[in-house]
Amino acid sequence: MAIEAAINKCSDASFMSADALYACLFDFKNESGFAGLFDKAMHLVTKNPNIKTEAYNLNFIFKDPRQNDIFESSYQGLSYVLLCIHLMQIELLKRMHFPADDYLKQLNMRAAGTYQALFLKGRSDIARNMNETFGELMKCPACHERVRLKKRTAPMFFVTENLECDKCGQIFQFPLAWLMSNHSEV
Repeated sequence: MAIEAAINKCSDASFMSADALYACLFDFKNESGFAGLFDKAMHLVTKNPNIKTEAYNLNFIFKDPRQNDIFESSYQGLSYVLLCIHLMQIELLKRMHFPADDYLKQLNMRAAGTYQALFLKGRSDIARNMNETFGELMKCPACHERVRLKKRTAPMFFVTENLECDKCGQIFQFPLAWLMSNHSEV
């Protein structure tokens, strides 16, 4: 299978599943997948009830924007697909001998850390690693308490480099990219 071969060629995508990607993208029986959703938007006249476009729903133009059914059912799948594409793009940059390999590692860590915090059950391994590696530096500038990265605050941390103090509620900038550029063992 082409998807599995592509995943196997990516050094940092071993946690991705070709079967999960296929189900999300191409399986018409998967109710939360994209195959049926996109096919439905294209078939105005059909006898197949699974892909029949609802009345007043031509390519979702007339869909009530207050209805979250499509967003809620496709958000996690879309995130999974985009993460896989992101990891494959980074692998391509590596193969093109992109000069800043540590930067590519940061991109991988940020993407996987955000995904883990948003969608995986339990604690994030990457967030735990950040707490262990940078824990002494993660102190609130307002109340001087140590700030621990938690599942709730990890997406904000990985995307914007902001930390939130649990004690005083202060949100402050943390120099993650700079620190990671100086700590190759992270």
